[in-house]
Amino acid sequence: MLNSVYDESAVWGSTQLFCVDIGLTFIACFAQANSMDDRLKALEQTIRERRDADPGTSYVASLRGKGRAKMAEKVGEEAIETVIAAVQDDREATVNESADLLFHIMVLIADMDISIEDVVAELARREGLSGLEEKASRGVS
Repeated sequence: MLNSVYDESAVWGSTQLFCVDIGLTFIACFAQANSMDDRLKALEQTIRERRDADPGTSYVASLRGKGRAKMAEKVGEEAIETVIAAVQDDREATVNESADLLFHIMVLIADMDISIEDVVAELARREGLSGLEEKASRGVS
C-alpha cells in the first residue's frame, strides 16, 4: 500500500521524478521520461547518486554496504521470482518481478562501473544475429 507520492521534478529539471514511500525506509522512484532509454538513464543516475547515501535511508546504499555478492544474490532472487511468476502465467507478477530484476541488475552493474549504455551497445552489436550464431561467436553452448 502506498504511503505517499510526491514530485521532485525541480531536482531533475525537465524530467519529473515521482517517488513512492513503500515503507521500511525504502523509497522507490520513477522518472517520467519520453522513452525507455530516458527512463533507464534516469534510473541509472538515481542509483549512482544513492550509492553513497546513508544506508539507513537508501536501499541502494544498503545493498552497496553489503557488497557485490549480496547484490548478485538479489539479482538471482529476483530472477527466480520472475521465472515463478511466468510459469504460473501471472502477467502482473511477471511485470512486477521483471521490474525488480531490472532494478537489481542495474544496481549490480553500477557497482561494477558498467553503464546501461554499455549493455545497450552490446545488445546493438548482437542485433541481426540469431541467438545461436551469437552464442557460437562467444564459444557458448
